[in-house]
Amino acid sequence: MEQKESPRSLLLDVVKSEVESRLKAALYHQVLLKLSKQPAYLQVNKPWTQEVKIKAQPIASLPTDSAIIDVFNQPEVTGRLLILGAPGSGKTTTLLELARDLLACAKKNPNAPIPVLLNLSTWKGDQQPICNWLLAELKFNYGVHIKIAERWLSNHQLLPLLDGLDELQPWQQEECVQAINHWLWQAHGPRQIVVCSRLEEYQSFRTRFLLNAAIFLHPLSYDQIHCYLKDLGCSNLWDAIKHDFGLVQMVQTPLFLNMMILAGQSLSISQWQSFKMRRDKRRYLLDAYIGQMLELQTEKKLINQFYSKDQQPSSQRTQYWLSRLAKQLQKDFQTEFWIEEMQPHWLQPGMQRWIYSNLFGLPFALMLALLLSAFVEGAMGWLTKLLLWIAFGYFFNLRDREIRSIEQVRWHWQDSVRLLLQALGYGLLTGLIMKLKGNEIDLTLLELLLVVLFSGLLIGFFGGLKSSAIQTKTIPNQGIWLSFINGGIVGLGVVLIFGLFFALISGLLNRTLAGLMLGLNIGLAVGVFPALVGGLLFGGGVCIQHLSLRLVLWANGYTPWNYGRFLNYATDRLLLQRVGGHYRFIHRLVQEHFAEMKISR
Repeated sequence: MEQKESPRSLLLDVVKSEVESRLKAALYHQVLLKLSKQPAYLQVNKPWTQEVKIKAQPIASLPTDSAIIDVFNQPEVTGRLLILGAPGSGKTTTLLELARDLLACAKKNPNAPIPVLLNLSTWKGDQQPICNWLLAELKFNYGVHIKIAERWLSNHQLLPLLDGLDELQPWQQEECVQAINHWLWQAHGPRQIVVCSRLEEYQSFRTRFLLNAAIFLHPLSYDQIHCYLKDLGCSNLWDAIKHDFGLVQMVQTPLFLNMMILAGQSLSISQWQSFKMRRDKRRYLLDAYIGQMLELQTEKKLINQFYSKDQQPSSQRTQYWLSRLAKQLQKDFQTEFWIEEMQPHWLQPGMQRWIYSNLFGLPFALMLALLLSAFVEGAMGWLTKLLLWIAFGYFFNLRDREIRSIEQVRWHWQDSVRLLLQALGYGLLTGLIMKLKGNEIDLTLLELLLVVLFSGLLIGFFGGLKSSAIQTKTIPNQGIWLSFINGGIVGLGVVLIFGLFFALISGLLNRTLAGLMLGLNIGLAVGVFPALVGGLLFGGGVCIQHLSLRLVLWANGYTPWNYGRFLNYATDRLLLQRVGGHYRFIHRLVQEHFAEMKISR
């Protein structure tokens, strides 16, 4: 019998997949892949300068071919490291390269801690201790069960790699530094930790991290830019900008240097030089990069997965949809996007939310209409149905309720059997005691047994629904698809329970095959309504809620109907990165640029 992988192995595989995906999508690596042959790829060094300061020692420069893992492993550092730099200087890429090396160590050594990549932008402030935040993030991002995560934390088996400090609201950033320091002093705090931060913001804090060393990523020198472009066969770019101090100063940031290379023909050097303000130069470069990426031809092998040539969204429509997404992420102080995490607050107050809430109320109103029409003759006119539809939309107050997918429902037959037996035992014992005491129970012993059996089946079925230890998302909108499957399983289970119960009753009373089949038919018919209720409660309702939201967003032109296909298309154009089932812009500066766009449909 094949042995199941341990939670540790599963988490290591998931983190490794994330690190490899994000490194592959990094612009530095994309430049090498697009402009270099394999031998040249190996000869091009990273275009940024690193310096390290360890405790009270003076700042020392690191060789360009040095690995951050060597600094991390130094005895004076003991795995407590801070990575500082300007926006676009390579902080996240440096963190990912460290994560890659730490994963290799953890794979070889079962006692080494598991590195996990977490983004501080989701921290909720003083009311949420960092430890509790980390447990919630492990559950959400990696599907790690809370009890397993707590055990790993208490045993110092996790190595947090924290990014996104500067993505918090300004007044929260220093509070977060203080919260992390407080956590480090606690007994269950991590022995090793790495944090990334923008240098300018960090220098403005009065509080400093209680870490042992800091890596500084500095702007590139003229010689580094020249050599990098020369190694990539782009000397013509250097000749065009080398006498313009403003442009050279801009491409001293590795992100902008790589964007300049990838922008290609969309970048007019003379027009770029005409802008006087650094902000305008940056905006023009980002626009040129985006324009060039949207002109790229999709690889033939991906033509069916994304769009055919005639179906591709226009450049303006693509930028509009990405701008809407970026604005929403900025508003929510987020950098990572999951399709299943889209919420009703994406809609405008008023008519849009009214339509959304009533779309969701429709199936519930129809269920109640069916129930009433079955028992109350002539009760359901069209006006009554319409009023029920509207009433249910407001009853659930869905304009504000969050959409939370039900992803990890699993049926454990051992738990179901145990609960079934317990329910049967307690039910029979209670019923017999009540009859012996003379309580008025208008049931024969056989009927009592049947009621107890039916109750036990329901308790056993629902009691066997459990969540798995680790559930990772590998495809877009996986949470909603899992909710749909779970709702279907629960609904089917309820129908079968009702069908078997009534078949058993009819068979016992009539003692014929015809009676058995009659009971089965009655049970299946009666079980439809509770099956619908169970299916909606265990995932179906979430799917209807999500579908209603997507319909309103699509009808208003805010998103394409097939959002996953569009996001994959934007990922192929190097505007987004995809990791498993979620997306993020290629860099936060790109997200900010899209959020500032004023573009119409």
